Amino acid sequence: MLSLNSRIDSVSFNIGKEMPDEMKKIYVYDTSTYFRNVYNDRWIMEELTKQMIKGVDQSSVISENLIDSPFLGPIGPNQLSSGVKTLILINKDSKHIFNASNCGDNCAKWLLKIAEKK
Repeated sequence: MLSLNSRIDSVSFNIGKEMPDEMKKIYVYDTSTYFRNVYNDRWIMEELTKQMIKGVDQSSVISENLIDSPFLGPIGPNQLSSGVKTLILINKDSKHIFNASNCGDNCAKWLLKIAEKK
């Protein structure tokens, strides 16, 4: 089982250099696992989160634990796309660095909105 922080021990970093130890402590590679372990029900009800879910996954938030997906039907927050989960984490957790390669092109405008806010 992965640790709560989904930390990585060794990764190729910047043309073959190993990631510095201080970065290993704050870098989250597996955003889906990290999301599952730290997700807070209140996050899903925030307006920006609802907009990101609608914009990226074309899904509508019904309640804290229910999202209506046109592709999957009723789902919970853990079944959102990796891109949306990563966006939510970037927005809510300023202490960690998240692997934004989980985000597709449809996440770009949301990354800019989060950056403007911060």
